Amino acid sequence: MRYLHRPYAPDQTWYGNIPATPVDWKTVACEYEFLLVTKPFDPARLMLPAKTVIENGSASLLALAPGAFCSGQARASNARTSR
Repeated sequence: MRYLHRPYAPDQTWYGNIPATPVDWKTVACEYEFLLVTKPFDPARLMLPAKTVIENGSASLLALAPGAFCSGQARASNARTSR
């Protein structure tokens, strides 16, 4: 299986880098409905409005506010196809 449209993904170490690796938050908001973040984390560093859907001692699943930066645009479909 492979993506028809591979979603944007920031550098996996962006959160721990000092200075932080830049993240394109507009693209994240346009391509994702949810973020899975490991704990502990500082919600202010996410730079997106988000609500906790569910959490445990290790991680939180956050729902991104619809239209946070993508006014009038539907989120991208990240459908996969097999080949």
